[in-house]
Amino acid sequence: MLVRVLNTSSSALTLGSSLGTLDPGASLVRDLTVAQLEQVETTLNKLKLKGFVEWQVTPDTHGEEGQTEFHPAQALATKTQGPLTLWVNAHTGADRNAGTRSQPLASLVEAEKRIPDIVAHPVTIHVGPHRGNGYQPPEFRQRVYHYSIDVVADSGGTLGNGCNLLLSGVAQSGSSHVAVISEAGLGVDTYRGKTIEMLEGPSANWRRTIQYHTDENIVPALLWEGGGIAQGQAFRVIEPAVRLDMAQLVPQKTWRITAGESVYSAIYGFEGRYLEYPGVNLVNFVIAGGSFNINAGHHVRLFGCELNADAPSGALFQGPITAGVDQIFGATTDNPTQPYVEYSNISRRLGGGRQDWVGWGLNAQRKVFIDHSSYMYFYGLVAPQLHIYGAGTNVHFRGGNIFEKGVTVRNGAIFEANAKVYLPDLTCHITHLTGDAITVRDFGSQVRLTATSLRAENGSGVYLGEGAQALFHVEVGVTADVGIELKHGAKAHLREVTPNFTTTTADIHIGPVPTAVPASSLTTVGDYVLEADGSAVYRV
Repeated sequence: MLVRVLNTSSSALTLGSSLGTLDPGASLVRDLTVAQLEQVETTLNKLKLKGFVEWQVTPDTHGEEGQTEFHPAQALATKTQGPLTLWVNAHTGADRNAGTRSQPLASLVEAEKRIPDIVAHPVTIHVGPHRGNGYQPPEFRQRVYHYSIDVVADSGGTLGNGCNLLLSGVAQSGSSHVAVISEAGLGVDTYRGKTIEMLEGPSANWRRTIQYHTDENIVPALLWEGGGIAQGQAFRVIEPAVRLDMAQLVPQKTWRITAGESVYSAIYGFEGRYLEYPGVNLVNFVIAGGSFNINAGHHVRLFGCELNADAPSGALFQGPITAGVDQIFGATTDNPTQPYVEYSNISRRLGGGRQDWVGWGLNAQRKVFIDHSSYMYFYGLVAPQLHIYGAGTNVHFRGGNIFEKGVTVRNGAIFEANAKVYLPDLTCHITHLTGDAITVRDFGSQVRLTATSLRAENGSGVYLGEGAQALFHVEVGVTADVGIELKHGAKAHLREVTPNFTTTTADIHIGPVPTAVPASSLTTVGDYVLEADGSAVYRV
């Protein structure tokens, strides 16, 4: 077999005994037996993932009778030569097709195979209506990412754009950048977690996850910018129509999106240009089928998706996953009050603007688990319940996140300062009707709240277990039997202003007995209460 190797690095490469050493910029062509090729294949594949080498194998008549010939379907290391667009439609496509609009592929699995190893240009996969229970989710193999892969469901459904229409309406008097006032008759939270899309005015084509609504007042996950909403502007409520069938992941029930190695190392850009962290972006899908695990080896972003884990155990997230945003400036954990600038480069690449899809997040029908070593941003996450576990887990919430049955923060068997949750937004609402709104269970786990609304019936606003910590910044509202419950060395830090407590039993319970502490006794910086078991609350 003829093998061509090109060294694209700035130094010599040692390729092994079969190919020797290759100088920078040099190339060679060698006729190798199958055995020789297998000897160097591992080395070449490692190098290609770093972008240092391009190589291809051409089938040949080489070999003796009875010898198995090696016939690769394509070059083993390939690189995009320009922007790549693929089309998928399960009804009109075939996997032998070219993948164009007129000759679409039939599966996402085949579309993933058509993407080269080195993503040097933007890649877009347009996805049409599915068959049966949905498309089989593709496992994205290891790649070098200079740009992202956008997977967008944008055809099919009752609207023909990948969406089903649920409601059409016109904004009434009183509509603003905060909310859309509709005609009466919506009911209460009938469409919570669905998508509201403006059709007219400065915010035309903008989509937002619905945080909640009354009978006539629709509140989006993130504010409408660009002048807000005026009376008479048309809008509609929609939902995704194209389905990914997670049941086809049997037996492991794990969707591995191993996006590979990014050539950029900072979310703030590269060489003066505004660039995102490259990764895999999923837009406007229903992700459903049993209980399942989404494992992101690199950056994965979800826009306008519905997560419907049919089984009561829900869905598990692992890795860096973001919903409703893909670029954030000014977001630091040390200064959560620093102004944020959020962008959606995906909507821009598809002909819109950078604010069009910010806050078009994720609607989870069942509880969500976030496992160890995950770093996540959520703008518009609606879920019944959220559980956060494990070492190195950092989760940031902004923009209309709602959890009906509370949030549990626990770093399991690893007793270190690892599991952290940040709730820095007035639109974060956490409600539990039968227990504590936020439970921080273990030593080293931490929750930080800024302008967050907590409500707990028959429980505490924040329950802090052994060694856990909570930091309260400005404008935190707590409505509960007990505002804060502290046990066995737990610490609560009240910064800037004391939280606004509305409690039936006590603002703060501290210690094993426990001792009731009114918030009015902690209004001056330096005030504190310390119990014998080490639990303490401070005004700092």
